[in-house]
Amino acid sequence: MYLIFFATVFIFCSGCSVEKAASDPGISVEDLRNLREKDQLLAQGLELIQVRYLPSGQREEFFKGRAKKGDFGAGRAVVHGVLDVATLGLWELAATPIEGAIANEAKWIAVRALYPDYYSNKIEKLDITP
Repeated sequence: MYLIFFATVFIFCSGCSVEKAASDPGISVEDLRNLREKDQLLAQGLELIQVRYLPSGQREEFFKGRAKKGDFGAGRAVVHGVLDVATLGLWELAATPIEGAIANEAKWIAVRALYPDYYSNKIEKLDITP
């Protein structure tokens, strides 16, 4: 009876580490490089944190966003999947907290956008700091 219960729990709960490893909701520098309007920055998931009006008549805005973890997510997901099957789901007991810790170590991207005047949404200059 207990064996059936635990087997059912492992079957329905497995895959959490695989999903966490494969998902990467962050923003990469390449995603931002060719953007030319404020709306495009906001659509990428950046958050506006400060606006400054310069004496020259230009507007300067600072954004921040969560950076992508890297290109190894798919590889980690495959390894988690193989270990999950090989250990009959026991790997999830270790892997899910590990992937949670990796997800909590967020890196940020800072973006500075300079506009030609106070009212324009067209970006004149874009500086990205990973």
